[in-house]
Amino acid sequence: LGANREFKVLRDNDCLPITIEEEKMPHLTACVCFNATGYVIKPMIIVPNLSKPKSLSEFQNECLFTTSATGWMTKPLFLAFVIHFISEITKYRLQLPEKLKEQKVLLIVDGHSSRYTPEALILLKKFNIDMLVLPPHCTHCVQPFDVAIASSLKTHFKKLIGSSYNTIKD
Repeated sequence: LGANREFKVLRDNDCLPITIEEEKMPHLTACVCFNATGYVIKPMIIVPNLSKPKSLSEFQNECLFTTSATGWMTKPLFLAFVIHFISEITKYRLQLPEKLKEQKVLLIVDGHSSRYTPEALILLKKFNIDMLVLPPHCTHCVQPFDVAIASSLKTHFKKLIGSSYNTIKD
């Protein structure tokens, strides 16, 4: 694992250090959920200002796109994500053996202030889903997904859409 304050990547020890050129690109947020068996829920991608990079259009069937003024998660968007999560988990539970269908689900999230949404917490409780909130500003240290996967994914994603960032209105 190679890292500095702004960049983490899994790489072979024999590789030269990897650097990123500074690019002017908007902030995007991705909500990606998966379980230990490899089941992945359709990701929710938050893009800024009702616009979407043209290069993301090819993913519209694989992702749920939404927007905020800055591209960051907000309380209303977290509620929308919870509704999406509950819908996907309900479909997933239908595939499970009878004895597992009603087992609790654990949703692990970072400590961002948008997670403290009473309506979302009530909905999760009604659908037998517990939410574990990790301490704010430390998921890069305590959440293996952030450390091992997300940073590399973000780097690849930025490279994929970075230089050709053109927006289209939805």
